[in-house]
Parts: sequence; C-alpha cells; structure tokens
Amino acid sequence: MKDHALTQTKLAERVKSSQPVMSRMIRSREPFRDLDLLIKICETLAVGDYKQYLENHDSALALDNRSNIRYTDWTNSFKWFINPRLEGFVGREFVFQEIQGFFDSKDRGYFTVVGDPGDGKSAIAANYLNQNPKQNSFFFNIRSGGHNTTSSFLESTCQQLIKRYGLSLKPQPDRDWTDGSFMQRVLAGAEAKLDHDNKLILVVDALDEADLTQQKEYTNPLYLPQAIPKNIYFLLTRRRDKSLEERLRFDSPSKTLDLKNPRHQSDVMQDVAKYIKNYIAADSDGSELQQQINKFGLALDDFCLKLYEKSQGNFMYLTLVLPEIAVGSYQDLDTIDHLPTGLINYYNEHWNLMKMDENPFKIYVIATLAKVYRPVPLQEVVRYVSQAATDVTERMVIRALEGWWQFLHCEQNGQEFCYQIYHESFRDYLFNGKAEVASACREVGNWIADSLISRDPRKRKSLPPS
Repeated sequence: MKDHALTQTKLAERVKSSQPVMSRMIRSREPFRDLDLLIKICETLAVGDYKQYLENHDSALALDNRSNIRYTDWTNSFKWFINPRLEGFVGREFVFQEIQGFFDSKDRGYFTVVGDPGDGKSAIAANYLNQNPKQNSFFFNIRSGGHNTTSSFLESTCQQLIKRYGLSLKPQPDRDWTDGSFMQRVLAGAEAKLDHDNKLILVVDALDEADLTQQKEYTNPLYLPQAIPKNIYFLLTRRRDKSLEERLRFDSPSKTLDLKNPRHQSDVMQDVAKYIKNYIAADSDGSELQQQINKFGLALDDFCLKLYEKSQGNFMYLTLVLPEIAVGSYQDLDTIDHLPTGLINYYNEHWNLMKMDENPFKIYVIATLAKVYRPVPLQEVVRYVSQAATDVTERMVIRALEGWWQFLHCEQNGQEFCYQIYHESFRDYLFNGKAEVASACREVGNWIADSLISRDPRKRKSLPPS
C-alpha cells in the first residue's frame, strides 16, 4: 500500500495480532467472530495516523477519504493544530527566558515544560516554533487525531531533517520506524551540517499523549535518544506523570520547568491579567465583558486577581469562563466569588447545570464525540445514537448539544457540519470522571465496529429520546 498507508503487518502490530489474521479478516466475506479484536482494529483505522488504509481496495473496511491525513508536507500537516494556539497567546516570557538560558549555557540537552491540562503547554510549544522558525523541527502528539505513535514521530522528525539538511540517508519504513537507530544516524548527519555556532532544536509536544504500545519496555518514550550530538536540543512538553518521568533516561544535560512551581506564580498572575485585558481589547465579546465587570463594581485589576485565583492559572479555564461572564451568566459579585476553582470543578459544575445524569440520550451524544477522535458529521452522530434511541433526528442531537458549544469545535465540510471535542482535558474528564460516559463510549465503540464492517447492528436496549 502506497503513500504511507498502514500495512497489514503494521496494523497487526498495533492491535497485537498477526499479519495472517489481518489478511484473513480483510478477504473474508463472513462475519468476524473475535469482537474484541475487531473493535481494536476499527478504532485503530478510525483514529490512527494513516486514515487511508485500504484506499482504492474493494473492502468493507475501506474508510472515507474525508478523514485522511497525508504527510507529504510535514510542516503544513500541523498548521491546523498550531495556528489556533498562536491566537490570543500572551506572556510566558519567564518560560522562554529559561528555555533560551538553558540552550545558551549547554552544548546539547533536553528542556521539558511540565504542566496540568489547560495550562498552555501546546501553546508554548507552538509559539516557540513561531518565534524561532529557522532553528526547529517539530512533532505534536495529537491523540485526538491519532497522530501520536512512535513510528509517526520517527518518520515525521527524520523526514524533516533529511529534507532540511539535504542528507543522503534513505529510510526503509518497515525497519527504520521501529526503533531509534535510524534517528541516531539522522541526528549525526544533521550535526555534521551545523556550523559551530548554530543549533538544531526539536520540539516535541504532549509527550504524555504518545502511544507507546509499539515500543520495547524500558526505552525512552518515542525512542528519544539517551545521548544526543553536540548543538542538538529537544524542547519537550508533558503533563505531570510519575510513570512517564521514571521511564525517561537522559545522559545529555536536562532541565525541567514546572508551570505550577510557586516561584513562577507571580509571572503566571501577570500573564492571566494580560490575557484578560487583551480579551477585552480585541475580542468581539470584550466590551460586554468590561460592562459586566463595571456592573460588579470591580476594578479591572481586582477582577483579574479573582480570575487568577479561580482558574489556578489555567488558560483553558479562562477560555471557557470569560465568554460566560460576558453574556451575563454570573450576574452578581457573590456568584463570581462562588465560581468553581480549577478546570475539573468547572467541568463538574457545568455537567450538573446541564442535568446530564437525568438524560441518558444526551450522554450518548456526548459519548459519541468523546469516542470518535476526529470531527464527526452530524448525520454520523445521528446514526450511532440511533442504536440507543428511536426516531433520532438531527434537531434532537443539536438540542442535546445545547449548552456544550463552548467545549466543541464545529467546522463545515462541504454541506456537512462536523463536531469535535475542543480540548483533551474535557475528553479526559468524560472518560475518567464519568462512569456513565465511559460505559456509553464502549457501546459507541461497538456501533462504530458494526458500521465499519457493514454488519447488522446488534439489538440494544432502547432509550427514550430527549
């Protein structure tokens, strides 16, 4: 299969099966009996790095080209992810100063930015790239797009460097994307092309989202090299994760900056204030937000301090809450004082406000968007949720999503409107904080499997519509 398609052998490795089993499944006209394996395969195909598996093949498992990601131009393939993280970005000068100080003082090494979901780690990575475009190669682990495997990291990074430095190395995909040895050769080749005062900086975002199932145990995530050549640096971002931290082994110099470190909080508070003031100055809702602040009888600096305390310095919290305040959802000072503290508590309060526990239909709609790691056409949501309720219409699904729009990204694809969960922190909340959503997601996974192989759906318990 061409153009980096997922081969039967690679698919077998991903789902921990064998190539003969994959071959039999693809060629068979009979229903496949191993449902657990089938669901793994369907999920891999639906959200994996290569959405064109079996393209141009007459197979019940062929996928819609609409979901394809082609990696013919590695830079352009990330623009859709990077550009939104450049919009509205402010501050973080203390982060960039520490990064640059490390790179200037060491002849090579790893610098890691650690933070909670919503703290702006990906935005920091995107803006560092934007500020230093000529020095960098990059890779963004994007779990919601399935772009988070070891092989895709090795391929993306090596191809960027081969092209940038005109290296004569020619990779063998079936061999060179399975461990870190080829990348070591590429880094050595890049180092030989660098002038003595030039640096190569590789930015790797969201290391915690990397799918490490392809890797050998006790190896660095994504086969990051334990020792790196001179004048080569890695800028990593990740969540706080003890098991991941224990797995990392670096012989080269390394440093970690924790965004929640108390010594940085005065800087974070200033960045929050700057973000709010820029929102008021630039956003279409800004004047309405200022009017609400005036109604509260608060000075702008006092309002910024309250939001810093409630958000705990979390910029995703600010992104969600500021528009709500602007439209008058919090009408008096007392309710602002009682805003939930922290992003997870905000999610909990909104869940309760929407009375989700009283409406199983709404749970299945949200579960569908949580389960499918790509923009989902409205009609597709209707099709899946129809397995749980009767006579489902697009209007019913849209009504179920009312009150959740700030958590979703909507895009138009031709005549279709597609919906996707905006931030991984909300998806994590649904999976890990809501057992009923996790259960519904498992059912949605079964329905996806049924749909992809054109099987008659199994009988489900019918739920009353909203």
